[in-house]
Amino acid sequence: MQMLWNKNAIYGTKYDIVICADCTFDKATHPHLLHVIRSILKKPISNDKSDEKSTNEFRVELLVKYDDKIWECHERCLKDEQGYYDKDTHYPLIMRASWNL
Repeated sequence: MQMLWNKNAIYGTKYDIVICADCTFDKATHPHLLHVIRSILKKPISNDKSDEKSTNEFRVELLVKYDDKIWECHERCLKDEQGYYDKDTHYPLIMRASWNL
């Protein structure tokens, strides 16, 4: 499903998994994207009342060096004298966001 996000975006459906692609180029939209992901990602259900606090914590993790071949290609491009490679635009990052389990 294509989603547009901004400060006021509200979606009623909850999902087990959210996969996003090509949506982090504009850094100004990152907080809005996280807001939407946080609001549509299902919280895990815990039967243990002592664990209630941890299921309310939303965690975001940025994965930078997640694959050796991609990292090697990235390093080669950084050394390239052509100057066409912009690490902030061309290197794919992976963001993992989840509710604590």
